[in-house]
Amino acid sequence: MELTIVSKNIDLIVWDNDGTILGAVENGHARREKVIMPRIEEVMLGHKGLNIICSGCKTEFSETFNFDPVRVINKFKTLMWRLPIEMAVFSPKIGGVECYVVINNDALRMVEVIEVHNDPRYKDWIGRFKKPDVGMFVVIRDLLEERLGARIIAQNALMIGDSWQDERAALDFGIPFLNATHVHANTVLHSALDKDHFFYKIPISS
Repeated sequence: MELTIVSKNIDLIVWDNDGTILGAVENGHARREKVIMPRIEEVMLGHKGLNIICSGCKTEFSETFNFDPVRVINKFKTLMWRLPIEMAVFSPKIGGVECYVVINNDALRMVEVIEVHNDPRYKDWIGRFKKPDVGMFVVIRDLLEERLGARIIAQNALMIGDSWQDERAALDFGIPFLNATHVHANTVLHSALDKDHFFYKIPISS
C-alpha cells in the first residue's frame, strides 16, 4: 500500500462516533465521561454538506455485550441538538444483527427512529451491519436517496474514523477515509475560505 494526496469538495461526511466525535475523559472521581473531541464541532459547523454518523464496530470489547438501543438513541438525540447531524446509523447488538437509524427532522423539531433490521430488503445484511462490514453503509446509501435525494459516492463523500474497522468499511464500500487524529490535531489542510474542501491522504493499492 502507498499513500496518495487527494483534494476535493465534500458534500457528505460519514463520521464514526466513539473515539472520533466523542472521547472518554476522567472527571476527577475515578469515572469516565464522554465529551466532544477537539475540532469536531468546528468542522461540523463549518461543513456545508451533510453529516452522517455510522456507529458500531466488531471489536473484542464490543462483542462481549449488547448496547441498549434506547440509551444510544437518546445519546444521538443530544448530539443532534448540539451539532448539525442529519442522520445516525448504529448497530448495538453482538454480531451486528440489528441496525437502527435516527433521522433528525429540524422542521418538525423531532427525530424519527427506524429499525431497519426488520425491513426484508436487509435480511442478507443481518450479522453484517457492524464495521468492518458495510451493511450500515448500504442503509445510509438507501435512506439518503429515499429521504434526501442525495447520493454517497467516492466523488462526493468522505469517512472520518479512528479504527481499522472504519477504514476497511469505508474503502470496501468505495469512499475515501481520513483518520480522525488529523482532525483532532488540526493537521488536516482545511481551507478557511471553503470549509468543504479537504486535502487528505488515503491508502491505494500499490
